[in-house]
Amino acid sequence: TTKRGISREIKVPINVGILCGRAFGNPKDPPVLCLHGWQDNCNTFEKLIPLLPKNHYYVAMDMIGHGHSVSLPPGVFYSVYSYVSMIYGIAQYMGWKSFIALGHSLGGSTVAFFAAVFPKMVEKIILLDSIGIAGFQNSQNLEIIDLQRVGIEHHLDVEGKVSYPVYTFNEAKSRLQASNKALDDEAANILLERGLSKEKDGKYKIRRDVRVVKVHIHYKEVEDALVFTKKANMPIYHILPENGLKKSVGVDRMHKEMGLFERPNHVFIKVKGNHFVHLLEPEIVANEVTKILNQDFHIAPKMLKM
Repeated sequence: TTKRGISREIKVPINVGILCGRAFGNPKDPPVLCLHGWQDNCNTFEKLIPLLPKNHYYVAMDMIGHGHSVSLPPGVFYSVYSYVSMIYGIAQYMGWKSFIALGHSLGGSTVAFFAAVFPKMVEKIILLDSIGIAGFQNSQNLEIIDLQRVGIEHHLDVEGKVSYPVYTFNEAKSRLQASNKALDDEAANILLERGLSKEKDGKYKIRRDVRVVKVHIHYKEVEDALVFTKKANMPIYHILPENGLKKSVGVDRMHKEMGLFERPNHVFIKVKGNHFVHLLEPEIVANEVTKILNQDFHIAPKMLKM
């Protein structure tokens, strides 16, 4: 029991090692798998989940290479397929035939890809400021193949020079907030609870595989993204804060280009806040997520077309 709700630490063995996370609620209730964003950890949901309906079982995991979970072995590349396999392993271990998926940013893209590959296993998807499955928009005007090459080169370069510098807590916090300007002090502290490991000298190392930082996770041409998107035919709810990816990367343009506004199973919900609104002002997001969870499992009508 913490001031942010009642939860317990859980460990889930998958094919590459042990995943770690937090579970809230009764395992006999309908499951909700919660996946965090790039370079974050499952603590991103610590303030949101206690505000959600108590008749669901929430499992928030540190994804491979993040937080307390296992990293991939040397020579193995991080990709969307690694994370799809990870989700399958979680579901198998938990004994879930199907579940609801809640994903922030990269976690949202990951669950969307999983739902396209295993559509019968996902009842509905809730995307928190995530592009989902979208065609890649590249500001550098590089071809997809060029970006794949850059990603491989970065991976090999980093893997040959793996080092984990140590910081004071304030130094680590400053680095986190410098790269995530949306985070206030409390939100940064919450993420750092699982994002740091304390060394014998009292300083801290970042608890994350450094290869995750440099490697491009996945790229899709618009045509490829559409193929995947059409397979994900369950209700998909896009919760998009006005100062989040909508503003920074033009996620509206991506969705429009893919024709998602016209697809009946895609619901777009506009809220106030930034990329971390679910952690900074969780009540805003909790209201929308609660409505979604309380609905029957069917294709919902448009709630708000953006």
